Amino acid sequence: MPELFPKGIIKNGYQIIEELSRGAFAISYKAQSLTGERVFFKQYKSPTPVIDWFAEYVNHQKEIKKCIQDNSETRSHCYKIVEFFEDNYFYQVFEFINEGRTLAYCFEHFVDFSWTDRLIFAKDLMLGVKALHDHKIVHCDIKPDNLILIPDITVDSGYVLRIIDLDWSFFSNKQAPWHGLQGYVGTSFYMSPEHIDDKTPSQASDIFSCGIVLGQLLAGEHPFHKNLDDSYDHAAFIGNFAPIKIKQPMNASKELENILNACLNPNPEQRPTAKQLCDVLICQNELNH
Repeated sequence: MPELFPKGIIKNGYQIIEELSRGAFAISYKAQSLTGERVFFKQYKSPTPVIDWFAEYVNHQKEIKKCIQDNSETRSHCYKIVEFFEDNYFYQVFEFINEGRTLAYCFEHFVDFSWTDRLIFAKDLMLGVKALHDHKIVHCDIKPDNLILIPDITVDSGYVLRIIDLDWSFFSNKQAPWHGLQGYVGTSFYMSPEHIDDKTPSQASDIFSCGIVLGQLLAGEHPFHKNLDDSYDHAAFIGNFAPIKIKQPMNASKELENILNACLNPNPEQRPTAKQLCDVLICQNELNH
């Protein structure tokens, strides 16, 4: 377990302001650079340098983040990576998102967001996932808490959506450094059947997770709301979910409902691609206007 940094300590040029959270793999802080820039400072509990695949993991992370930052499509849909460094533990520094809210906030305050707003968020989410998939990146842990709404007065919805937490993402055409040594990271009630079954998640697994998020975002309900307990895994395996039905507005297309439900097919080969979802959502956004 790494030491906890008290307020005011300086690590690699970053002054710790406050601890934000302690997760299974990392401790997160709000910090400040020597130039006064606020940053999101992440200290990893796992992996550590004593693990055989640590160096491979660090190189893998650098490759993933370089790919994201070097491509305008992925860069515009993810948060900014500032730097990496190692000093007994692995550290990453990201942009600090002031006043950002997770997509879970939208679900908790569903009536405060219009159909138009939510439709824009859905389109932005899938454009971001498509960009990642186009560059062969599997996010592996798509969920509301990893989707941030950032205030932006220049857009109609008042927010732009950014995808975060790619710490355990991997390339679909390469074996992840931890493959066969530990499981793939995911979150209960958002994982695909193959993910639950300890198989290597794929881009289709991301689509399953997106289907759940989109169901909450556009229909106001988790498609597996009757199974948000120990029965979720079995329900996901057999496709026992409440069909996504968009009650409002009246101009929501049947094609949109159909493709959202197809995302939750237990067979990954029967799920749509991110591009197909984007195409339908873009058409629905145009219809909405």
